[in-house]
Amino acid sequence: MGLQCCFSVTTLHTLKLSPISILRQSTKIPTLQPSLPPPQPSTPSPRQSPFRPSSHRTHNNFVKAPQWKAAIDFKWIRENKEAVAANVKNRNSNANIDLVVELYDKLLDVRKEVEGLRAERNVIANRMKGKLESSERQKLVEEGKNLKERLVTLEEDLLKLTDELQQEAQWCAKYDTSRCSSRRRRLFYHKKNCW
Repeated sequence: MGLQCCFSVTTLHTLKLSPISILRQSTKIPTLQPSLPPPQPSTPSPRQSPFRPSSHRTHNNFVKAPQWKAAIDFKWIRENKEAVAANVKNRNSNANIDLVVELYDKLLDVRKEVEGLRAERNVIANRMKGKLESSERQKLVEEGKNLKERLVTLEEDLLKLTDELQQEAQWCAKYDTSRCSSRRRRLFYHKKNCW
């Protein structure tokens, strides 16, 4: 018994079929349930969790970086602190608006200090481009090293503050735009529809 089939354009092959019984009954009873391991309980992601965890800090007292950064208008929260607090209360959220405002103020201070140190570093770098005596050059190199060390620590602090501020601010409820000015409402909806 043979079956002819074409595997390529030029050749014709014959497949030999062995006599098998297709209609033979199987001794196994088919089951509809697959043999999968039982499901393991998983921890809910931060976005799925309906309750705020007691602390955002790990065992080393470091703040975890948020998985995503929301576009939050911290300046508006600071200017309209009472309205945001009332909105949080109406939505039964336990966000700490005072902490968000405090962290935002600290962030602005650290950001100003970092920008000042960068400006100083640039001034020193520009002074080193000219002709200098070796003692003056050595003094400028030492100042540059000190500025670099301070800048590195401040940038780390800035990053931690940014992450902590994002963590805290993401617990704030969505703004109630019905109480906003018409200009702000238009900007809010324009931004919302552009995403």
